[in-house]
Amino acid sequence: MLLLAGGPLGAALRRVALVAVPAVAATGLAAWLRWSALERRARSGSGGWQTGIGMAALSHALFGLLLALALMLATGPAYWIHGGGWNLPLQALFFSLASLGAVGIPSFLLAAWLAQDTAARRRKELARDPA
Repeated sequence: MLLLAGGPLGAALRRVALVAVPAVAATGLAAWLRWSALERRARSGSGGWQTGIGMAALSHALFGLLLALALMLATGPAYWIHGGGWNLPLQALFFSLASLGAVGIPSFLLAAWLAQDTAARRRKELARDPA
């Protein structure tokens, strides 16, 4: 336990958590916000890939904002407020664009495919149980 608390493994886990928690939260929040649009597309019989692309774009934007907020909480607000209030939005934009550059194309393709598959499965469920 001592190794985790103050040792190198604990420091590495904290750094990973600083990035992983905003990434998972952004993805979950984007899916939650766009779920009703995916449900509407499934009920209307159209594909869900457009909604998946929207989910991916929203995930990248939310990731940038949540990572900037997490870093602000981890380092203290003094640096983030120092630039007249522009540091946080600029860093959020930077992290969003960096996220797009790092995993942008695969994430858009995967989200579109998953949303299309989810809409198709939901259409099958609705066809079996129309009520």
